[in-house]
Amino acid sequence: MEKRIALILALVMVLSLAACGGSGGKSGNEGGGEEEGSAVGAGVSADTAVGDKITMGKLDGEALTWTAAGKGVGTILLVSDKVLMRRAFTGEDNNSATWKDSEIRAYLNGEFLDSVFTEEEKALIAPTELLTVAFDFDAYQNVNEYTTDSVFLLSGSEYARYVTPIKDFKFGIPTQALLDDNVYMADVEGSDTVTQACGWILRDNGSQEVYTVMDVYGFDGTVSTYGSDKTSKGGIRPAMWVYTDKALADGWKAGTASLPADEALDAKLAGLSVGSSVTFGTGVYADPNKGAMEIGWKVLDETEDAWLLYSDELLGAYRFGEEDDETLTWAASEARAYLNGDEYINDLFNPWEREKIRLSHITTCGGSDSWDVDPGPETDDYLFLLDREEMEKYYPNEADRVIADAIYWLRSPDFVRGWFSCVNEAGTIRENTAGHYYGLRVAMWVSK
Repeated sequence: MEKRIALILALVMVLSLAACGGSGGKSGNEGGGEEEGSAVGAGVSADTAVGDKITMGKLDGEALTWTAAGKGVGTILLVSDKVLMRRAFTGEDNNSATWKDSEIRAYLNGEFLDSVFTEEEKALIAPTELLTVAFDFDAYQNVNEYTTDSVFLLSGSEYARYVTPIKDFKFGIPTQALLDDNVYMADVEGSDTVTQACGWILRDNGSQEVYTVMDVYGFDGTVSTYGSDKTSKGGIRPAMWVYTDKALADGWKAGTASLPADEALDAKLAGLSVGSSVTFGTGVYADPNKGAMEIGWKVLDETEDAWLLYSDELLGAYRFGEEDDETLTWAASEARAYLNGDEYINDLFNPWEREKIRLSHITTCGGSDSWDVDPGPETDDYLFLLDREEMEKYYPNEADRVIADAIYWLRSPDFVRGWFSCVNEAGTIRENTAGHYYGLRVAMWVSK
């Protein structure tokens, strides 16, 4: 079963993301000129920052306001400030539909897109590749599903990463049209700015599998991972990535443009030394209600132009490879392929952070002192595990290696072919067969 990435604090979690009322109508600004406060007039620009408010589009005669919730390369994520309508995720005759085949996806990228936005506004919307955790009924398991969309519902992971950091943004505030339609409003808990709100749905599959979709409760803004019926009407709160610098976005995607400097990131990394601590990258928990978290690292070593960083916690879990594969090495391991895959790296690091991560030439030590086991070929990796000798060098005291109640892999083979080194709950270097899903404590070289 494919798994979403999760950031685990203590105990390894094996992997990686309510109803409202009303319906959408035609835009009141189709083909119209620019109005004061519109996105085209006021301008989504290179100066747009996370937290800014953007007015863009009209629904039922009401101008729509969006909050900039995340930064991309020449793009910014806009999430609707309000719950705009009440619609079913999918129809009664297709309650096992995933986001890819859902009626709400077709509506948002068809009628909604065409009726709510002017042609000038639609030109600002960037088609976006999305990953969704869906349920495959034939295989009876969760799978990763990929689509390209202009307008979409947030996933559980996106809710955690972009919504939870903004105060009270998780609460679904309905439009006036929904209020006039007597949408159900819950008394809000845990807010000093919002008194009543309605629920809204996400695009990920709920834990009831084929019959549900994740939804956000109105009364406290938390995600129900149990989910609600896909054929029942739920609150719709759209999101979209829009261009702030289309030439940069297109050029960067095509590989012809360089990233502009990230002064905040450069300042964070400036002046590090061996023993320093730094945050770099962002992870999300298996439970989206726990939100996003900056990943902490320790500087283990440095060269003239780079630092060796090692994660403070486990960044997921994975097996080393097939059980009883006596030819297995770090170079051919599933753990290495997983750590260096675009999906894993892009989930933890934004483009500016990813550009700092060096492709490093890695030599792995052999088996334990008493047995000489071939460690396999040298490798070139962005992310890697420490080997046994590196662990003993940088963490000579076993107590300093401990991640509470967890076992994590090293990349060295051990005395039996097909077995690999790991650090146990007491901080002792032990060994086990490759098929175990142990923790991943990640190392990387980052440019100064």
